[in-house]
Amino acid sequence: MTAVSERPAMPTPPNDTLPQGDTCAILRNRLTDRLLAAGHIRTPSVEHAFRTVPRHAFAPEVSAEKAYADDTIPTRHAPDGHVSSSISAPRLQADMLEAAHLRPGHRVLEIGSGGFNAALAAELTGPTGTVTTVDIDAAVTERTTRFLKATGRPSRARSGSGLGYDLSFDAKGLVTRLQSLYTS
Repeated sequence: MTAVSERPAMPTPPNDTLPQGDTCAILRNRLTDRLLAAGHIRTPSVEHAFRTVPRHAFAPEVSAEKAYADDTIPTRHAPDGHVSSSISAPRLQADMLEAAHLRPGHRVLEIGSGGFNAALAAELTGPTGTVTTVDIDAAVTERTTRFLKATGRPSRARSGSGLGYDLSFDAKGLVTRLQSLYTS
């Protein structure tokens, strides 16, 4: 297991200095407006997180239009070609974050690391909260760490089973547990 970062989560302003900054800001706001209209975003804090965190920074392999579509983005494939890791669809992430009721100061454990959801959770938990994201695939956590750092959203990304970590969290298994609601 590799501990990558031990700093607390903290909200930061949007990073639109990345390529296509103006276009990405427009697309990010349009996506947020659609999620609001559809009822997936229901609170000002989740709306702020979606308007602030640059999803395209976590999906550089796709166009800005695809990054801000309400769809899953595959980020890693198994040798047989099946998707082994992805960034969840924004509507699912909004629903999960709304259900988790994250607040400043919360400690969050995310199981299944894609980066974007950890960045959203870090925005919601603020500088006094922490977000730890784990994945069994070290390549996934290395990717997550790189993108979190590039967007100024520190959190803890770790590879392994998650066993042996301090499990005193306010929201555990944010992704895994809540995704099961949509696949049941």
